[in-house]
Amino acid sequence: MSNEFEKEVLTEEEIKRLDEALKDNENIELPASLSAEGIEKMLLADNSEQAAAITPMPKKKSYKKQITAFVSAAAVFVVAVVGAFALKPWQKNSAPPIQSAATNENGINDYAQIEQMFKDYSAKYKEQQNSFRYTVDDFFDGFGAKNESAIVIEDSVATGSASSATGSTDSEYVEYKSSYGKTNEQVQGVSEADIIKNDGKYLYSVASQNADWDKYYNELDSYVMYLNGNEETTSGGQSTPGYNPQAKDASTEGTAEHKVQTVPPVLIYSCGITIVEPLQDGSFNHISTVNITEDDKDIYFMSIRELYVSGDRLIALVECSVIDNLTTEDYRKFYYGSINENVITMAVCFDISDRSSPVETWRTYQDGSYISSRLIGEQLVIMSTYGVDITDDEAAVVESCVPMYGTDMDSYKRVPCDCICVMEEIYDTRYLVASTLDIKDVNTLKTQAVLGAGEDVYCTTETLYAVSTRYESASDMAEVFSYSTEAKTYIYKFDIRGGDINYLGNGVVKGSTLNQFSMDEHNGYLRIATTMGNWGDSLENQVYVLDSSLQVVGEITGIAKGETIKSVRFTGDTGYVVTFEQTDPLFVIDLSNPASPVIRGELKIPGFSAYLHPVGDGLLLGVGADGDENGQNGGIKVSLFDVSDPQNPVECDKITVSAPQGENRYTYLQSEAYYTHKAMCWDAENAIMYVPYAEMIDIYTTTGYEGVHYGNILAVKVDVVNKKLSDDGSCKVLTSDTESYGSFVRATYIDNVVFGYVQDVNTFYSFNKATQEYLNKIKLG
Repeated sequence: MSNEFEKEVLTEEEIKRLDEALKDNENIELPASLSAEGIEKMLLADNSEQAAAITPMPKKKSYKKQITAFVSAAAVFVVAVVGAFALKPWQKNSAPPIQSAATNENGINDYAQIEQMFKDYSAKYKEQQNSFRYTVDDFFDGFGAKNESAIVIEDSVATGSASSATGSTDSEYVEYKSSYGKTNEQVQGVSEADIIKNDGKYLYSVASQNADWDKYYNELDSYVMYLNGNEETTSGGQSTPGYNPQAKDASTEGTAEHKVQTVPPVLIYSCGITIVEPLQDGSFNHISTVNITEDDKDIYFMSIRELYVSGDRLIALVECSVIDNLTTEDYRKFYYGSINENVITMAVCFDISDRSSPVETWRTYQDGSYISSRLIGEQLVIMSTYGVDITDDEAAVVESCVPMYGTDMDSYKRVPCDCICVMEEIYDTRYLVASTLDIKDVNTLKTQAVLGAGEDVYCTTETLYAVSTRYESASDMAEVFSYSTEAKTYIYKFDIRGGDINYLGNGVVKGSTLNQFSMDEHNGYLRIATTMGNWGDSLENQVYVLDSSLQVVGEITGIAKGETIKSVRFTGDTGYVVTFEQTDPLFVIDLSNPASPVIRGELKIPGFSAYLHPVGDGLLLGVGADGDENGQNGGIKVSLFDVSDPQNPVECDKITVSAPQGENRYTYLQSEAYYTHKAMCWDAENAIMYVPYAEMIDIYTTTGYEGVHYGNILAVKVDVVNKKLSDDGSCKVLTSDTESYGSFVRATYIDNVVFGYVQDVNTFYSFNKATQEYLNKIKLG
């Protein structure tokens, strides 16, 4: 079978000579300074200097298990760095050959080969932990198939029948006639999930994670101490097995009657979506709360990530923490971090034809953490990343080395062999798991898995792209401590036409992507912008053009050395890239000739745009951080760029919001728009961009400190004729009151009412669209 994804690889003779050379060097001893402990100390010392230069972010609560997971990950990283010193100068450190999916060309008809590959890799990893002589690439040497095509294995194991439950609502849905805000999306015709949805009559919201972690971990402390049979002397002088002085019970504390947790603790949390009806006077009716419950005893925690509303169907994307068959004795292992939970992604569909009484119609499950999803008409596409723990014992590695999926936990089976793709050379133990189904019929569920993980996602109505960043091994000690390891982005391509999903192949480019806007497909070509390096002069940016086989056909490299990409937007034959160090260069790139892209113009201004939005012919709106010649100044800026002359881009107007300071008073502004395009709402009919932001004021007095938060929505009107911006008003309300506390993370509108949403406390605020007057709020818990 011909292979359109080819790359030079080592011959068998070359591999043999390298193996002999490696054996000759196996007994080289490292100096004490390059021991695991010595390198860890150097890394920690160097990282502490980096950390001091990073802008502080709001702190989040940390828990034992999370800390354990972080320490484990850090240990793996140190091992990998130690291994990098043993990389031989003659060893090839090339990227994996670009492969296409084969059709059982290898004659494999069961899971045995995948299981053997993971057993071999696990053994190599454990050997490296003991010897510190292997590099990261050594682990994977020979891990994949020994041929030039990908392995796509035929299924010989039953995967279980799908549930017969289907969406029960096939009635015609009539869209509400009001003017309303929709989720800000990248590609026309491709819907994106979000934490709120607006259908013109109702607002739907996902509250932030709501769990009583303190109570759970206190009870887990007490329960594990009880299992250990720990004896403590009470104040009465008597010994009480299992007594835990840390298990707080004010009424009996310090006595023999002090309560002991003798049964496994249960985490109390909520997992639901609220439906509210906003009225024209700004008031709200709480219609219902859609609660999602566990349907399997091994699920101990669930968190809704995002949702869709499509007509009379509501679909929630949920991450579930699962501990398989956790026995009483296993709680000790779980507590001490030797048993980790698995994560699965669940989609749940509800019939909401009666908004006051939603009815669940189907569920799907797939292994791995949720990455992203898309809804194209009635076709739902879900992506997750599933990692195999190769540090586990061999039996556990074999059991977990293939991701699973299903329509209920009873039919949860391995992904079919003919839907799994394993490349010849593997550099990751994580799978990208991609599923698709018609939301009217759960029986249409199809799933494919590619060994190689995934991060950012770009999707058209016909093609799905997922990318994963891999950092190449350093070749010597100097590279390790200069942090000059090279990042490469691996691109996975799927055909999703006709409700099906088929893996097409993969490609690779240098650098790492910023987000989904770093990619765009036009006339059969994929354009992708990446950043290489870590800081200083090592930083540079590039734009690549790849053909339908994911071969690079054109590129621009060396863009804005010493700076990083802050935003990207592709429109037709033109690409716009914003980089930043102290000022904001906007590059206009001509992509009309895919083989020869060229920078046509460049504009340098203070600050930077974190998001770019086309608003008219030759006009681009930029939303981001304000600044001066020294860098950011703490303000927010909305810029209007005239890019009608590509060789002479101009900032024709701007609106800034400053952070005024005062004696004993520090003010700073923050916007979710810096991090996600979904935070903003574009009113195309009136050419208004709504930008939510927080104004946080720290006031210091002789008696103490007070923190005040304001939620704000900046309304910026665009005059496309005169190329002007006008401040259409700012909706502002105090959010640090007794009932709610937080920042607006989303903005939307229905007719003449604007809404700001605070996810931390699941609260909507309403404002008069014309006057910006505060009207009302509803706190949903």
